[in-house]
Amino acid sequence: MSITCKEAINYISKKEEGKITKTQRFELWKHMVICRICKIFHRQNKEIISSVRKHRHLDSVKLSKGVKDSIVMAVKNADSSSQ
Repeated sequence: MSITCKEAINYISKKEEGKITKTQRFELWKHMVICRICKIFHRQNKEIISSVRKHRHLDSVKLSKGVKDSIVMAVKNADSSSQ
């Protein structure tokens, strides 16, 4: 059984932090083989992390509630479409 998009996003975050098990890494790989949305999210997340690391002085910048809500909605929609 494959993981959901929500689980994949959690694994992607854990992977960027270096806190993912080999089993979780394999489950994430299997999911991303079939889920184009999570592949895109993974690529964009890597770009964001890289940019943040370059601009650590911007620690006080926060996402607005509207932006956070739109990200959550996109993830929920991705979960619905991949099932």
